[in-house]
Amino acid sequence: GLRLLARYPLEAELAPGFQVDAEGFGVSRVVEDVVADFLANPDSSLMAPWQVLGLRQIGPEELTEALVAAVQQGVSPEAVAKFPLEEQLEWLARELKEKLGQLAQTIAPLAQEKRLKKAGELWELASTWASHTGATEEFLQQVVAELEAKGVLPKLNDWGRGKFAQTEVSVLAENALAVQMLSLWLVGLWKAARLSEPQTLRAFLLLGESFLAEIYRRLREAGLVTYQDLLTGSVRLLSEHPHIARRERTRIKQLLVDEFQDTDRWQGRLVSLLALADEDPRPGLFLVGDPKQSIYGWRSADLAVYDGFKEKVKKAGGEVCPLVVNFRSVPVILDEVERAVRPVMQEEPGMQPAFQELAPFRSRPEDTGFMEGKHRPVEYWVCWEFDGGVANRKTRMADSRELEANALAHHIFELHELYGVSYSHMAVLLRAFSDADVYLEAMRQHGIPYATTHDPTYFQRREVLDAFCLLQAVADPEDELALVGFLRSAWAGIPDAAWWELKKRGFFPLVRELYGVDGERLSQLQRMLAEVAQGLSALMPGKDRIRGWEQAALWALLCLGVLRQSFHQDPADVFV
Repeated sequence: GLRLLARYPLEAELAPGFQVDAEGFGVSRVVEDVVADFLANPDSSLMAPWQVLGLRQIGPEELTEALVAAVQQGVSPEAVAKFPLEEQLEWLARELKEKLGQLAQTIAPLAQEKRLKKAGELWELASTWASHTGATEEFLQQVVAELEAKGVLPKLNDWGRGKFAQTEVSVLAENALAVQMLSLWLVGLWKAARLSEPQTLRAFLLLGESFLAEIYRRLREAGLVTYQDLLTGSVRLLSEHPHIARRERTRIKQLLVDEFQDTDRWQGRLVSLLALADEDPRPGLFLVGDPKQSIYGWRSADLAVYDGFKEKVKKAGGEVCPLVVNFRSVPVILDEVERAVRPVMQEEPGMQPAFQELAPFRSRPEDTGFMEGKHRPVEYWVCWEFDGGVANRKTRMADSRELEANALAHHIFELHELYGVSYSHMAVLLRAFSDADVYLEAMRQHGIPYATTHDPTYFQRREVLDAFCLLQAVADPEDELALVGFLRSAWAGIPDAAWWELKKRGFFPLVRELYGVDGERLSQLQRMLAEVAQGLSALMPGKDRIRGWEQAALWALLCLGVLRQSFHQDPADVFV
């Protein structure tokens, strides 16, 4: 996108030499200026929507934040003006009624169980709402208010996570999965309804159209574009200038797109304009994607785009080839994946793909996976505390994590010691590294050597902190904390007892100005260090162990000055 717009800036209606606002500071500054100008000299035609927002305690800060987000996502004033708010609200109400009706029908047997009070209340509410005939806005407000007031939202959340009481499971039987999916839908729709306060949205749309027009005008004047502009601008350029699209298609022999499941609608349109045009020449197109790995929904990636593009490729004469051979796992593991996942992975177009059975790379009778003693290729562990043989299912998360870490370390140690499995043939996969230190500590206690892609304790190590302080003291002479960290380290060794005396003598301003081999300042520092060292010698316990610290400190200060000069004058490799 950047190359396209830089090649044709005038056709794209951009200033030649435009800049990408990579950090977003430029957009934030322009938006803040536009809002400030409005507050200083308000437009009378916009005062009514502004007052609506004020009554809902939405002020300049919230408006600025919303406008910055809109610009970063490429929302245009024209799109705001055409936004079909009423249609969207009606669609939301219809979806809610439909899903509530389905839920009421599915959980009706639960309402007969007196012990399941919340399930009964939810059934009653869902039945009432499903037959609601009032106005759309009234209905949405009622659903939002009553779900919170009646306290049934936690029950929906639990069901959406697959958390059912034992009685609920026995009553629902095979309908439990349907209840789970409906609950997920309803929680999402409830969140959307909660955010869809109609009067507030109408006010935002009226203000947004006017403000965004002025914001984009000022951004164009400043020659600033966002990352989203690179996409939307490229699509607009190729759509509005067919001769440019033809020229660009001839430049490309083969177009390869990896991780296509994370494509948003603008990226999909860009690829389509370049490779799926109805005229030749056009480049060859090769896409690789796995819809089960679509994880960038928060960044506007859309699985519906993936599904729709796949159909376009077929219509254009392309071929869809499923890749189903698994090179990593033995058959017994793939069998377990299928057993556990297939029943719950129901296809929903644009939302979730169907389960795809995987074939092992090789399948021989001896490929049974690891089976030694009590160990099996697939094991499920629970990490609960046990009291007299009874599991405490309410074990605290932190305690459960420690139990798991220690059991895991013991397991690895046993595999190595009893069965001769090399440590290099074992791997531990974690969902996140936030608690990795618990697992690494358990490894250390069991004497297990390990290598990790990320160690949370790395930046707490003494030698790493010392190196960081040195680099920070070089790059920023004003950072006194980094300077003290460096000069307290083993490189210099200034004792804590010396700092107050050094500060009183003007140590910090002198070091702040140190640059290169500064003989005059180094001589002053040498005298100062010697005075302080002599004054401390009679008072400080353990002084013999650090004799000569003032000489080491002087050497470290000499290095600091040389490094500061190198940082500003030399190429990076010389400085390093």
